[in-house]
Amino acid sequence: MSATLDIFCIASEACKPVSLKEKRLYQLFYLKLCKTHNFKAAHVTAIDNDVRQRLALLLEVACEQFELADCFAKNEFCVTAPNGTEKTHLQLRSNSTVQMALAKEFLFNVSRAYRLIDHGSGKLGLEREARKTFMEAIKPIVDVRDVNEHGNDAIGKSGGAIKRPKPHSHEVSGINVSVDETSMVSINGEMLLGPLKPSEIYKCAHKLKVVAGFSSLNKIDDASPIV
Repeated sequence: MSATLDIFCIASEACKPVSLKEKRLYQLFYLKLCKTHNFKAAHVTAIDNDVRQRLALLLEVACEQFELADCFAKNEFCVTAPNGTEKTHLQLRSNSTVQMALAKEFLFNVSRAYRLIDHGSGKLGLEREARKTFMEAIKPIVDVRDVNEHGNDAIGKSGGAIKRPKPHSHEVSGINVSVDETSMVSINGEMLLGPLKPSEIYKCAHKLKVVAGFSSLNKIDDASPIV
């Protein structure tokens, strides 16, 4: 019967490995322990609390931005002018503009979280399955952000082709609609941005926030180091 044993070297002044050789000794000890007791080997590393805090902040902010955008999409929030103020085209567009800005900022911060996990997975202490599920769900954002940031460039990156906006079809509540990467529509409270449904990305981001958000930081601080 096998089990997963998670052992981490907490990166504090008291127990941080002082050399690569010492770090390797921790890893060899752990692998030998797994083999002896028939444990399934897990990723062994030094958890970096600073990196954990940055990831937690990105996830918390991103989820809050989606939740606010979702309130605008469902008409729970709205931007209004003071009484007696003449309505202008800016006020008429204000709700959709705020919603679009929040949705794009949500995608930006989720992408930053993706990059942090991709480059710093060894410092986060996250389970492999949690990382894999999140990164697979977030990957489609890359192309959408690329079109928004570089779709109007005169020259492609490294001389390559420029990714231009193109329509993507969706069906929501029996309604067919096409949306390109630079546009967003809301149908019955469901936001659509290019090929993306931000609500689906939010579910994955929120799931990771539960285990890697602010509430997880105290668990890391209270963990016991290997001695």
